[in-house]
Amino acid sequence: MLTHFIVLPLTCAFVAWLSVYSVFYFMLYPLQPTSILGIRVQGFLFGNKQQIAAYIGTAVANELRNSGEALVGTLVGGNSLQSVHPMIAAHLDTFLRVKLKEKMPVIAAFIGESTIVKLKEGMMEEIAVLLPEVIASYTGQMVAHPSISTYITQRINAVPDETIVNSIPTQLKKMIATVPLYAGIVGGAVGVMVAFVWHISM
Repeated sequence: MLTHFIVLPLTCAFVAWLSVYSVFYFMLYPLQPTSILGIRVQGFLFGNKQQIAAYIGTAVANELRNSGEALVGTLVGGNSLQSVHPMIAAHLDTFLRVKLKEKMPVIAAFIGESTIVKLKEGMMEEIAVLLPEVIASYTGQMVAHPSISTYITQRINAVPDETIVNSIPTQLKKMIATVPLYAGIVGGAVGVMVAFVWHISM
């Protein structure tokens, strides 16, 4: 009688652990197609990688199209472009002080320091107005481009399977290892209850 209270819980615990572990394992492995008893076997995710990549590519492209205005607002709104102003100002300064003399020496001869400062200020004001419009127009065309979903799909498919597995976060790896143990504990508890019910019904 005592044997049933040991064997049955252990058996249920093992079956529960093995079942859940197998689900997690065959989600990823084997990475490459292999044959087991004449049956082609490959991890579910990588065996269907192209279809999953195509779905993700289409979903991301649709989301970008639907949220295009919000994306543009994030890129050009508020002080988002302030960080590039010093770089633009530096390029303008180099152009007015150096390159203008090389390309148009006659005109540059009549431009003094005060004129350079005023030209730079005026150009910066125009760029501050024009740059958000250019970025908004370009971004809008980019997210609406029909090939964006194809590009995303191709980039996902280009990532090696080993790289994907190695990039799984440590926390997720711990969860994958822990969940089957929990399943085993639950299976063992069920086995105890079944053994108890079987015992009292005898």
